[in-house]
Amino acid sequence: MTLQNGDIIGPYTIYKSLSDDGGMSQVFLAYDTERPSYMAAVKVQITHNDNRTTFQDLLRQEAQFLQRLRHPGIIRIYPLRIDNRIAYAARAHEHPHQPWYYAMEYINKGDNLDHYIKKIRKLPVEWTIEMFYQLLITVQYIHQRGYAHCDLKPQNILLRRPPSTNESPLPVLIDFGSAANIKQGVQQLSASIRYSSPEVIMALSRQDIPPGTLIRHPKKTDVWALGAILFEMLTGRPLINRKRRVDITTTILRGELDSIRSLRPGIHTSLDKLLNVMLQREPDKRPSITELIQAIEERIHSVRPPRISQ
Repeated sequence: MTLQNGDIIGPYTIYKSLSDDGGMSQVFLAYDTERPSYMAAVKVQITHNDNRTTFQDLLRQEAQFLQRLRHPGIIRIYPLRIDNRIAYAARAHEHPHQPWYYAMEYINKGDNLDHYIKKIRKLPVEWTIEMFYQLLITVQYIHQRGYAHCDLKPQNILLRRPPSTNESPLPVLIDFGSAANIKQGVQQLSASIRYSSPEVIMALSRQDIPPGTLIRHPKKTDVWALGAILFEMLTGRPLINRKRRVDITTTILRGELDSIRSLRPGIHTSLDKLLNVMLQREPDKRPSITELIQAIEERIHSVRPPRISQ
């Protein structure tokens, strides 16, 4: 199934695509048909194969996560008024294929973190640590609510405005399609190998065993991914600087990770130690998000708050 500009999806009219083709869904920029000046990002289930029911369930589950997780650092989901009732995910009965969809805020002046990595590498370390601190606060909120994101990566972090040394970065998390209810276990494994922890990579290789039985600490998989993201923001290159999937997974499983000080010698040793503990092979040895926040507030001496001048 494909959507074209002008197609009607519930109360919205498709304007243009915001995501790459492929996958179970696509995100489109759309406008409210009755109020064209009001824009939204509409995520639509587009797959119609043997797994379409599973994909529909995942999209509706993602909408439920966003409905429960209301925070300035998380993309905001919009309510849909369908036949005089409110829903947060619905079927587009106007379209021949009647796909499931939901609507969320469109951050029109921002872009994802991956787009800005090279620029952020050139910014002061203080700015980078402030942005990372804001990410930690958001992920802490998610964990406290009983969930884990399970697909943290630069492409899933938007910035409300372009990076600037004298403005707060305001990162926003998106794409909760792999999010897990910690009590229920992990149901959907992320395929973002470059930011996957060793236990996720091992679980991906064991298709005969449910993911939830292999990943006992989904919150700690978020910690690993955040470590990989911080490394990339500080150095301008991925933690695992390999091309082939097998090389990436082998490097992670063997723990053959580059030291940040080998790429950026001026980095304070306290930051080097922070990254090392976040990227421990064993989940039990990684700190909690709360412990990371305390470490940045109390023990990262070279970038103590306030970190951004006003």
